[in-house]
Amino acid sequence: MEAGGPVVDLVFPVVQSTVIHIDHGHALYGAIKQIHPDIQGIPSLGIHPLRGIPVPSGMLMLTERSSLRLRIPVEAIHIALPLAGKVLRVVEASVRLGVPSVLVLTPTPELWARTVTMKFADTENAAAEKQLRRHLEKHYPEVRFSIRRPRTIRIHGKQILGFEILAEKIGALDSLKLQAEGFGGRRAFGCGIFVSVGPKPNNTGAASSHAVGHGQF
Repeated sequence: MEAGGPVVDLVFPVVQSTVIHIDHGHALYGAIKQIHPDIQGIPSLGIHPLRGIPVPSGMLMLTERSSLRLRIPVEAIHIALPLAGKVLRVVEASVRLGVPSVLVLTPTPELWARTVTMKFADTENAAAEKQLRRHLEKHYPEVRFSIRRPRTIRIHGKQILGFEILAEKIGALDSLKLQAEGFGGRRAFGCGIFVSVGPKPNNTGAASSHAVGHGQF
């Protein structure tokens, strides 16, 4: 299937509270594939990290305001719709999904990504940061990027380096492109997905794409 149309967020509410690991990207994708293998056929699939309230021991509490958000081409919505009503087994947690809604991406002058990763020539933090900045500025020369703290995600037992990024002073076309295409790899594991930054950060994981605080999970 070829991507060609607009990109949207398909948002499935989480209909019951549960606790999962903060580093859940790999397990979440595996859980989705297990109950709905056709999800792999969606081009450039992006799966947002689940949002909720951080609790001790590296865990995250999902609440009634948490959601599973898929960033997908609009023509692929029908592929993802069968996830409605399903229960995802994310390691020991059960995540039940409700009926989804569609959020259209809109241009905004500030965007945030929790983790952006790429194939680094050197995984020492300073060298990797310089490489990432060069690539970002090459593709988006008009955008001001703030590369924030390094983060790692675990995939197939390996720790993968990435960085939290805030993008500012973004023109409308670059904003829509960065949201639609993301940056770097591993989008199905929650990496490289940029979301709008709102004026009032919300720490409970609201589904809105217009008010996401860049200090939250």
